[in-house]
Amino acid sequence: MRSLDGTGATIANKAYEHHYAMYFQDRWKPSSKVAVKAGVRVETNKIYTADRQKVLGSLLAPGVPTNIDDLEFHQWVTMPNFGIAYNADKWGVFRGTMGRGYEWLDLGGGDGTSHAPYVLATDIFRANPRTSPTLNQTLPGGFPLGLNFGGTPDDSIHNGRTYVNEFSGSWEHSLPRASSMGATFLWRRNWDYQSGDDVNVTRDLKTGALLGRPFPQYDAIRNTYNPNYTWQQNKSLQLMFTRNFVGGWGVNANYSYIFQATYRTRWNPTSTTDLQFYGISPEDVTSARVNPRNHARLSTFFKLPLDTTFSVFYLYTGPNRSNVMTGPFPLNTAAPAVALSNGRVVSDPFFNIPYPRGRRNDADMLTAKDSHIVNLRVQKDLSLGFGRKLALSADAFNLFNVGAYTGFLSADARSSNFGLPTNYVPARVGQVGLRLTF
Repeated sequence: MRSLDGTGATIANKAYEHHYAMYFQDRWKPSSKVAVKAGVRVETNKIYTADRQKVLGSLLAPGVPTNIDDLEFHQWVTMPNFGIAYNADKWGVFRGTMGRGYEWLDLGGGDGTSHAPYVLATDIFRANPRTSPTLNQTLPGGFPLGLNFGGTPDDSIHNGRTYVNEFSGSWEHSLPRASSMGATFLWRRNWDYQSGDDVNVTRDLKTGALLGRPFPQYDAIRNTYNPNYTWQQNKSLQLMFTRNFVGGWGVNANYSYIFQATYRTRWNPTSTTDLQFYGISPEDVTSARVNPRNHARLSTFFKLPLDTTFSVFYLYTGPNRSNVMTGPFPLNTAAPAVALSNGRVVSDPFFNIPYPRGRRNDADMLTAKDSHIVNLRVQKDLSLGFGRKLALSADAFNLFNVGAYTGFLSADARSSNFGLPTNYVPARVGQVGLRLTF
């Protein structure tokens, strides 16, 4: 257990992990036109920290809820997958897939979405005015005390993985001269994002104001698990055309329309920015138009005389969007002070919460620029004999020096940097190169 002395340099006892996995997969061909594949993968993780009850008893204040068992985490996951392909001859090949996967969250990342094995650390965003009168100042220090202690609805420790349901359907058709075209539809749904509830906060049920902390020595004690306050969905349609590099030229082209959304199912009443006190519902903060929806890519290759190859690459990216935010008071307004039962004076972390200026997401937005990037490349190959070859190349990136910006310094209407462009695409660059193959 690190961070016992506040520096992270001390290790008082042993932590280790047992991870087992097995999978089965097979393919079948029921007929000459149908091919099927199916499989399943099963994994189990156990994470231990030895002698937890001995260490925690002397470090934590009496009554602080935590898990004193050596077994910190245990989870089984099952990941099935299925796919089918049908050859319709002159109509092309049709494919479909479905599956469930799990993405492992690292241990101790401290970003609010990972399991923290630290013992005595208590806060990342410390309630001020500890050192500053402004709200939400990031201060150095350990990660929040984030050990699951049996507070989940099913009294289990399911807080290590995010599961993904994925479905796809595609069609591909061959064309003359080694070319083909196709379309793919992909649908992904991500659930079980790790979050948690802060058991060390008491709030006014009507205004959300901080009233106190049951354990005033600490700013936050999080019961980490997967409460599913939010989930995400991604749908995309991709159109493709390919001509293999045979003869004098080749081309790859695709266009994608992407719909990505984040949905909120309910509010976390203890630890996140809770807008229900401003009359904003979970449905109001659903966001579906932040990420670019349109993407296109084209690359071509031409063989020129004297063993020279010329290629052109074009990339189009639609504009990013940002929800315009505001708040009830000017930025950096000093938060109201709250005196805790042990005499500590802290500021209200739920004061001056930003919210969408349009009272819901995707209603009032800033739109950045879309970008059109063109790159060129010329390569000349020289044979040096005995299987050796020298390649001379010249590249131009962002040939037309497009200066599109993809974001803003601030999307908060109260900021002096509101609406100022930032994140410009890289400027035009030239490059020459030599490559020796032997």
